[in-house]
Amino acid sequence: MKLREHPYFNHKGLPSWPPAWSYVSGPCIDRPQGEVGILKKVQLSSAGHRDRCFLTIQFKSSFYIGCLFVSDPAFCKQIEALLQDHIDEEIRAVANLDLSHLL
Repeated sequence: MKLREHPYFNHKGLPSWPPAWSYVSGPCIDRPQGEVGILKKVQLSSAGHRDRCFLTIQFKSSFYIGCLFVSDPAFCKQIEALLQDHIDEEIRAVANLDLSHLL
């Protein structure tokens, strides 16, 4: 099963992949949508919410952040560790990762 298809990526029944990207910094303030950009950072929520991690991407020389909601906190931690191994890869490639070994 590809990452983009995993049923645990949801928030209150709505899919959370791909995240909605919000502008952080840089010269270009486009609003990217979908599986775009290069993964630059992955961080579990530090606010006590163990069901989400934040992804930072670079897109057209600017940086954006998105929140990936995960319906299972233990799986969220596994995803965070997995995504750390894919920093500097295209989000589209990350979405194609095979998660069969995590089922």
